[in-house]
Amino acid sequence: MAYSIAGALLPIAVTLLLGFVGAWRGDFRREDASILNRLVLTYALPLVLFAGTMNTTRANLIHDVPLLIVLCIAIIGMYGVVFLSSRVVFAVSTSTSALAALAASAPAVPFMGPAILGHFFGQTSAIPIAIASLVINLTVVPATILFLSLDSVSGSRHGKHPAAQGGESVVPRRKVLSAIAGKLGETVQQPLVWAPVVAFAVVLSDVAIPPLLLDALSLLGHATAGVSLFAAGSCLLPIGSTPVGRSCSWCC
Repeated sequence: MAYSIAGALLPIAVTLLLGFVGAWRGDFRREDASILNRLVLTYALPLVLFAGTMNTTRANLIHDVPLLIVLCIAIIGMYGVVFLSSRVVFAVSTSTSALAALAASAPAVPFMGPAILGHFFGQTSAIPIAIASLVINLTVVPATILFLSLDSVSGSRHGKHPAAQGGESVVPRRKVLSAIAGKLGETVQQPLVWAPVVAFAVVLSDVAIPPLLLDALSLLGHATAGVSLFAAGSCLLPIGSTPVGRSCSWCC
């Protein structure tokens, strides 16, 4: 058991350390981490989730419906508990409470999932990773956007003269709804969201995709865990630190 845990955690620690060393040496800047993360979230991770989901059967997919229910209850429930506790018990602002709830309830599934779950379960780990990513992106993320928008509108109202607030109450509400709809539209358009959905639909419809094509899609997907952890490690260098052989202005 200890060997299995070490086998899952040691590669993570080594990759994070390599990312830190790369930033410390000046081989990578902090800005490069966002590029690497965009590569993972836009291409590598959607491909590995699509290919991993396609490698399962419809029976196994239906068998994972309880997992979907459990993840929804766990993620949404934790979000609600932290948000209400922050608002009622600690009297924190709505926006801060929403961000705290998002940080507590949304695990770093896209980054740590392929490294940890992939070590224990192989390609079958794509199903829980895809389900958790969908639940996060379609529930707690839009809820956080809603609370942030409402809090910003409330703050702008308090800053206006009371006589001018009555006639402008409808406009901010429309702006909030428009902002939420826009963010939801952007979320649905992300490959991390629609790629697993397409894979689920294909598997449920019993449409077969040649294994040769799935293997071709998996090549870039195999880089998901390593690239994402390396990018996270490169962000561990404190802002303002001078990389070896580089000036501080180059780093920052």
